Amino acid sequence: SLVVAPATLIYNWQDEIKKFSKKLKTVCITGNIAQRKKLIESIPEYDVVITSYDYIRRDYELYKDYQFYYFILDEAHHLKNAWWKSLFELKNEINPKIVALTATPPFDVSPNEWKRYIDLNGAVDTEISVPELMKEKDLCPHQDLVFFTFPSEVEKKEIENIQAKSLKFFNQISNDQLILSALQNHDIYINPENYL
Repeated sequence: SLVVAPATLIYNWQDEIKKFSKKLKTVCITGNIAQRKKLIESIPEYDVVITSYDYIRRDYELYKDYQFYYFILDEAHHLKNAWWKSLFELKNEINPKIVALTATPPFDVSPNEWKRYIDLNGAVDTEISVPELMKEKDLCPHQDLVFFTFPSEVEKKEIENIQAKSLKFFNQISNDQLILSALQNHDIYINPENYL
């Protein structure tokens, strides 16, 4: 298995694997390029290889000669554009099963980003609720705190001024036939399915 995680979590993964199995041999691929090359060459000696997204981006060509049955992508919703290409190429070369872990699937991204996420990771097939994780002591509960404050008189006047200007602008453009016509005739409005 190949675990790809944020750099700050590489050694956490190794520690967690050791807690659950003393038999699985793990290696963390880190360091400078010479150190990483040497560690990558030793992959056949290990059951689980752990590295970061950034190292995969730099080193993915070196992984192509090794067979991985699983890619485990931790914090999979944080994938940056630079990482997609290398992960796709490696996935296509090796053809592993993908296990994508995320607490927050990127449901609110652009359609293209969502398609890329699904193409790499597959559909979201299992969701574990927060109460389940807390019951198992796998997730710390947290509390969001909201503090309410009232604006000063000067701030209140500024807010009212901005709101008045916004309303005036909205009224102007909502009555501008040229803008309305341009919007109504725009391809994204006429054929929205082409932009999904």
